Amino acid sequence: MRPRQIAEALLSLVLAAGPVRAAEVPRLLADINRTPSPPAGLFVAEPSGFFSLGGRTLFSTKGFGDEGILWSTDGSASGTRMVSSTICPYPCQGITSLGAWHGVALLKVAMGSAESSPDGVLWRTDGTTAGTFPLAGPFPFDPFRTVTTIYPVGDRFFFFVACSDGCTLFRSDGTRAGTAPFVAAGFTSSFLDPHSFAVWRDRLVFIAISEEPQGLWSTDGTPEGTVRLADVQEAEDVPAPVVPASSQLFFGSGDRGEDLWVTDGTPGGARRLADLDPAPCFPPPEHFCAEPDINSLTAIGDGVLFVTVRTGHGEEVWRSDGTQSGTRPVIELPPPQIWGVPERLPGDRWLFAASPTGDGGTLALWTADDDFSHAAPLTGCDGGACPAFEGFLSPTLPHLFVGRDDAHGGEVWITDGTGAGTHLLADICPGPCSGSHSQFVKTVLGSAAGKSWFLAFPRDGGSDSTDDELWVTDGTPGGTHRVAGPVTSGLGFLGDLAFFGLGGQDRNASELWATDGSPAGTRQVTVLQRLAPGSYPEFLPRDGGSVLLKVYDGTHSALWRSDGTPEGTIFLVELRGGRSFAGTGFTTVGDLQFFTVVHGDRVEIWRSDGTAAGTLRVSQMGSGIEPSLLTSWRGRLLFRTAGGRTCAFWSSDGSPGGTREILSQLRALCPAAIQPLGARFLFVADVGHGLRTVPQIFLSDGMATGTRQISQIRYPRPSLEGESPVTVGGITFFRIFRPNASDSEIWRTDGTGPGTYLAFNLAQPADLFGFRGFLYFTASPANDFTRVLYRVSASGGEPVPLAGVGMGFVAPALPVFTPVGDRLFFIASDADSGAELWVTDGTPAGTRRVRDIHPGPASSQPDSLVAAGNRLFFAAEDGEHGRELWESDGTEAGTRLAWDLNPGGFSSNPVNLALSGNFLFFSADDGETGVEPWVLRLEP
Repeated sequence: MRPRQIAEALLSLVLAAGPVRAAEVPRLLADINRTPSPPAGLFVAEPSGFFSLGGRTLFSTKGFGDEGILWSTDGSASGTRMVSSTICPYPCQGITSLGAWHGVALLKVAMGSAESSPDGVLWRTDGTTAGTFPLAGPFPFDPFRTVTTIYPVGDRFFFFVACSDGCTLFRSDGTRAGTAPFVAAGFTSSFLDPHSFAVWRDRLVFIAISEEPQGLWSTDGTPEGTVRLADVQEAEDVPAPVVPASSQLFFGSGDRGEDLWVTDGTPGGARRLADLDPAPCFPPPEHFCAEPDINSLTAIGDGVLFVTVRTGHGEEVWRSDGTQSGTRPVIELPPPQIWGVPERLPGDRWLFAASPTGDGGTLALWTADDDFSHAAPLTGCDGGACPAFEGFLSPTLPHLFVGRDDAHGGEVWITDGTGAGTHLLADICPGPCSGSHSQFVKTVLGSAAGKSWFLAFPRDGGSDSTDDELWVTDGTPGGTHRVAGPVTSGLGFLGDLAFFGLGGQDRNASELWATDGSPAGTRQVTVLQRLAPGSYPEFLPRDGGSVLLKVYDGTHSALWRSDGTPEGTIFLVELRGGRSFAGTGFTTVGDLQFFTVVHGDRVEIWRSDGTAAGTLRVSQMGSGIEPSLLTSWRGRLLFRTAGGRTCAFWSSDGSPGGTREILSQLRALCPAAIQPLGARFLFVADVGHGLRTVPQIFLSDGMATGTRQISQIRYPRPSLEGESPVTVGGITFFRIFRPNASDSEIWRTDGTGPGTYLAFNLAQPADLFGFRGFLYFTASPANDFTRVLYRVSASGGEPVPLAGVGMGFVAPALPVFTPVGDRLFFIASDADSGAELWVTDGTPAGTRRVRDIHPGPASSQPDSLVAAGNRLFFAAEDGEHGRELWESDGTEAGTRLAWDLNPGGFSSNPVNLALSGNFLFFSADDGETGVEPWVLRLEP
């Protein structure tokens, strides 16, 4: 990450371009959290997901508080640049290359908070920002839980599988418009559950269900060129193999997928070659069937090999040339004996692993001649006994494997299929401890230029070791040595260079490194990101251009105050005794700011007048009692408490003695929403018992005798807990569920019974906001995922549709709507531009997207909107600068980057924007201090 001095050095250039009318550059108010290292549990993720494209290496980063970012490098610091910072919004689970097609890389982007089932999006990139955008995914498509490897067919199309509730075959020409589910000619629906793909004779073959039973299909990429080759039956949850050879295609089928079949690629050209025993099935509680033997099918020339066990026989290797007479066993050993399928060696010999004792335990390497007439364990390795076999490692250096013996433990060996050509490459963990573990998924990180890079463990940490190191081998003991460590992120290659990333829990930086395989040729390319501890401030504006700050100083939560200058940013109080802030934000009542604090199993009400002496606790709730719905009413704080089986209303004047219950023991009334209405207040509460409760609207003066129900809502339904009502033009609007609870409706009240009724009838209304005598909201008139922005007069009338805004696909930070003068800014999304900044003047013609900040279908995801005079400040991503501070005057030309506080691809992530006087306060990370309080002084 570049230092802050770079940003200051760019000041003259930025001001010359006129990006913002500011009196100075953004200033750090205080580095409040100065703990020596980032908090436990936070880490900088190392670069990962390397792949080559257009003579460069691309990779990605993802870390705490940042989105996934796609990078490109030529091996130099100056040549390492960000491609896209919006490809994988936070929380990003990873970016994986699925392969290249016509100079474009296809990427699986995994988003979401659940690593086990992230939402998948298919992106494409040509290595440029403009050429990097999604082809399919959550917007405008449904979220995919899985996007599989791509399968190119000819020069025009590639195929992929996308799965949500089920799996569907998609075809793409590399454009969004040309990406859709694939339907064969004469059919009306796509292929379901497609699997077992192979590209053969410039055609894609696969097993799938269409509008017919499951079968083997072949396509040239066009609906008309798609044909059904054969019926296919499989074992439950075990896909049948499809293995192409030179002139024929082998596949599995049968009652439980146990038989070997072959086809010449024409409809009706399939025939069975071998009728084999079904795999055994086990009754409950296990209740599963073993995988059919035929699933070990491996292509050898124009034929195949596989391993099977027949009744009355031992474990056999079978060979088939595509004829029934040429499909036969070639070697039989006592079961359980053979591990994997034999590999062909130079000189028409075979190499495979088997148990020398026939007990299925320790494995050894075996060799056999071409017809398997002579097979025996390998002997005379490295001048002595041969090691036990624990697994092959490298596809580039043939027969690099992990071997184990008493003298060396598990280490890296290599073999050419002879005893004399089988050598220990290095005793990485000296003595009987093990320096390599074949069970690790990432044991081999990559191979290129005749070398293989792998993980090794120089200390005997076993399979749980975290002190892994990057090693390289050229297949000789002298060419096998340590490169760096720890490294777990994979490798990328460019010419003779291998790229890898360093980062992790014990490092405070994400670094890109390169190596030619030698210690002298291993170097740091650049530092991409540094992680520093932050205080994560939240702001509350006060009079005179000052703010209160809720922060974390590294040991405790604390309250600070700032007048917009570093010297005027001072500490007020620290929450001790295990206390911490509860929820977010403050509630302003006159000159006081109220907030809630958690202390053990109790919640406390605190207040502050902006001084240390005036910041104190005013009440501690009972155990399990939770205050919520805090609001200002008649110069006092009004809030609801809930605990046990009772709910109550409380009020406070800011003193311990003046904080008390005013309406207690509301057993049948647990308020879900509160809205002040002059000397009284409105609330929504449930009436009834059990599952027969009905939410009703009440009016209260704060006393039991002055509280009455004013609505006559019928039929049981759940209420909307915490839903914020809106008052505009003397009318208050509430959102309440419909009886079927799958939708909601808008009710309005003027505080009287006759003036309380259903306001209008539109599907799925939400996002209520009052502005200049009108209620703005969104709804789905077609009762689907599309959303339309409406405006309706508070005095009544029919809602007027303003624009289709697709707001259901985005979840921007509140407020969704922000007034600036006589216009209303908001966030909306469409298929062409994703989630962007919009504005309306209340008319259909005046409702429009302000600017496509991140060009194309990718989203800039604006949030943290705040008005400053006739301008709007907000956070957004343009795909080049990361997530930074932006401003807009409502025009496309006047919507621009205000400041790139964290130059480069990473984001400063400005949030919690607050205006007080001429100061714009926000929290951000400049790449050096962590997330801390910043201020930008604006012109009056």
